[in-house]
Amino acid sequence: QLNNQISLNELMNDFFVYCKKVLNSTLIFEVNHKRIAKLLNGDNEEERYYDFLNLSSQFESNQNIYENYPVATKLICNKANNIIENYEIILRRFYNDKKELEEIFGLSELKAIKTLGDPHNKGEAVAKLVFENIEIIYKPRDVYIDKAFQELLLWFNEHTRLLNFKLNRVVSKEKYGWIESISHKHCKDNAEIERFYERQGYYLGLFYLLNTTDMHNENIISHGEYPMYIDLETIFHNQSHYNEHTNNANAKAQRIASTSIFSSSILPISITNKRFEKFNFSALSKSQGRVATFEIINSHSDKIKMKNVVKKIVSDDNHLPCYK
Repeated sequence: QLNNQISLNELMNDFFVYCKKVLNSTLIFEVNHKRIAKLLNGDNEEERYYDFLNLSSQFESNQNIYENYPVATKLICNKANNIIENYEIILRRFYNDKKELEEIFGLSELKAIKTLGDPHNKGEAVAKLVFENIEIIYKPRDVYIDKAFQELLLWFNEHTRLLNFKLNRVVSKEKYGWIESISHKHCKDNAEIERFYERQGYYLGLFYLLNTTDMHNENIISHGEYPMYIDLETIFHNQSHYNEHTNNANAKAQRIASTSIFSSSILPISITNKRFEKFNFSALSKSQGRVATFEIINSHSDKIKMKNVVKKIVSDDNHLPCYK
């Protein structure tokens, strides 16, 4: 059983978000199908929409949806099982490691577990464990590379005259691990901002040396004068050689970019493809651009539908230093 300290709301929220993702287009189709077939009661679009909601809450109607859309039903049932199993795995591993984690992180009472990002491998997902005094990140993969990188930074702190790197506490276990959660923190003055960017120069050179990729704005948090990289899965990257014998301009440009200092995604670079338009997600810029997506229009109406749109997106500034 799940420990009663853990908020059931978080678990159910994960489930409902997934259900919405799977069933949105299906239910929108059902609303319009019933509208065209004149199966909804009401004097206007809104009343007919709420009549559909009332019908959908009835057991017989739900059963018809499950029977008519068996793939969606299977996905939802599997998701429910996976969410429960994932929480159970996290809790079991936490209590097995609790003594060691208390010694390293100084834990107090566990308040909540919040899953982060997309699930993999039958629902296993990164999660944040919230305590009264600290937050730690659970990762359902080997985090030895994260621990080794902290040891590399420690070597630089002890053997060079560079500005010191802030180290992150990591507990590495077989097939999973625990990492200290880093919070966004403002700088105290301009001097700290200057030191932040000097350290970014260190990371830029180090990641170029290691052939690191994917160090974009979502994988860094500015913690005062310290840039903190929080996802090191791609710290060593193998280059693909599938087009090494292709000599057109596009292939040559890709080879040059993939082996240049831009490959880590720290430096500003604009990307345009079928989904993104002039999108800049680098670690050193205020990330913004346009993305092709969809939105629901005519909400709360029996003429509800989904429409393809291009939206401007601006990320938060947690990857950039600032002071107040």
